[in-house]
Amino acid sequence: MTTWHRLGDQTELLARVPAAFTLDRWSVAVFHHDGRFRAIGNACNHKGGPLSEGRLHGEFVMCPWHAWEYSVITGKGPEGYDEEQVPVFAVEEREDGIYVQTPPVMPRNRGPRQARRRAAAGAGHLHHGDG
Repeated sequence: MTTWHRLGDQTELLARVPAAFTLDRWSVAVFHHDGRFRAIGNACNHKGGPLSEGRLHGEFVMCPWHAWEYSVITGKGPEGYDEEQVPVFAVEEREDGIYVQTPPVMPRNRGPRQARRRAAAGAGHLHHGDG
């Protein structure tokens, strides 16, 4: 069953984002990117870092713990890591406020990034941000 949760009006939400919200059993990170509100799961797939505390670089938010990145639009990692995905939540901007739907419209997908990173680390090819 889907539920729409009102987060606040546009002005108050713009003053708060990026921000984390607990909606039902979900921890949701809300961002404002390219003129629209976006909502993804707040936990990084790597070690559970709070994505709402990360920095936006274009459409990607960088986890503050180990620099893993996820698109705030698709929830996927950057090219080469796009099999990895955090949940994506539908967002509606209505006259009376901004709403996020649970459950997510796209689920979490833990791709093969961990295995690739371990192999790269063993080969001495671990790059900046690959913690």
